[in-house]
Amino acid sequence: MNRFVYSLYLIALAACAAFPPTAAACATCFGRPDDAQTQGMNAAIGALLGVTLGVLMIAGIFLSVLILRLRASEGARL
Repeated sequence: MNRFVYSLYLIALAACAAFPPTAAACATCFGRPDDAQTQGMNAAIGALLGVTLGVLMIAGIFLSVLILRLRASEGARL
């Protein structure tokens, strides 16, 4: 680790020690489930998981179709 990165770590650590309320976690990470920010973050996480799952499913279906077509064309050549 070079000296510059080490200095940045020390500055960040000193800032967290000097201003503990500012460095505290937000309501989402801190654990207030009835807070609007927490509910919004949970909805955003659910939406991102849904999009990720959808994209992975489409990619899996696409690859499965390609593999089936390749196997079918190889069988027709023999």
